[in-house]
Amino acid sequence: MARHGELGRAPILPWQETQWRWFLRVLDAGRLAHALLLSGPEGTGKQTFARLAAARLLCRAPAPNGACGDCKSCLLVEAGAHPDLVLASPEEAGKAISVDTVRATTAFAGKKAMLGGWRVIVINSVDALTINATNALLKTLEEPGEDTAIFLLHHDRGRLLATIRSRCQQLAMPMPSTTQAVDWLHTHLAAVGKSLEHDELERLLALAGGRPQRALRLLESEQLAQLGKIEQALTAIARGELSPLAGADLAKNLPLYDIVERLQYRLTGVIKSRAARRESLHPAYFLYFDQLLAAKQNLLSQGNPNPQLFTEALLLGWRQLQQQVQAGN
Repeated sequence: MARHGELGRAPILPWQETQWRWFLRVLDAGRLAHALLLSGPEGTGKQTFARLAAARLLCRAPAPNGACGDCKSCLLVEAGAHPDLVLASPEEAGKAISVDTVRATTAFAGKKAMLGGWRVIVINSVDALTINATNALLKTLEEPGEDTAIFLLHHDRGRLLATIRSRCQQLAMPMPSTTQAVDWLHTHLAAVGKSLEHDELERLLALAGGRPQRALRLLESEQLAQLGKIEQALTAIARGELSPLAGADLAKNLPLYDIVERLQYRLTGVIKSRAARRESLHPAYFLYFDQLLAAKQNLLSQGNPNPQLFTEALLLGWRQLQQQVQAGN
């Protein structure tokens, strides 16, 4: 569990404006539920939305469109020192949130606000909770403290238990269009004295699966060049020009979770493209999608697979998918 800041006076993300207006309406009308479930792909700004919403709830002199940014509460949020704001998230991408983390967070929910007003909890990757952590969270969702707002962020709707969904107000968070994402990346980079050509931004965005905030993290990491090589390797494996074993060697320094997500993005793109052209979809597409979901579940359930064998199995499945589709055509 950690206190949370890094909010500042940043505006709402352009592709979340409709959702932000909805939030303000239900808040002003007194219809905001104690728990709000924000669902959508990772890396598209759900945390940004939750931070802005938390700042609005805690603000002492809110403006029409959000927090004022100047009051004591806003300054504490900005500094990451607000005593009535807490964040819980996995310690590492692709890992589960432990029951101890959730218990510490829910204990906070049972206390009185130190500055009066709301207490706000943001739980990131709620679909990555262990079973025990889920049970601990359900108790808080059933009996939240007075003036407590809980924002639950999740990326994979298929993995979220119905018992959690049924106790929350739900808000679907959209993916940005390519134009929105590229424009936002250009503006963000310009603000910190950096720039990339339009085609470079589009390529970066594609490697990030269309998710702009994921694109920024890639740009700041050492994984960008390797992801580009993996993208080329997937094409070569699909054509039979590279073996899955050689592809696994190229991917050995990438987090396993990122490899699964890269394959999911490629597969989803192929399915959408064929569907848009009204082409038939071979059953192998969906069988492989199930294999990727099972692989992600293995990682999120704190499985500890052999990285080389894990990656080889995924890439072998990718090659077999191409062979089955070609044979079916």
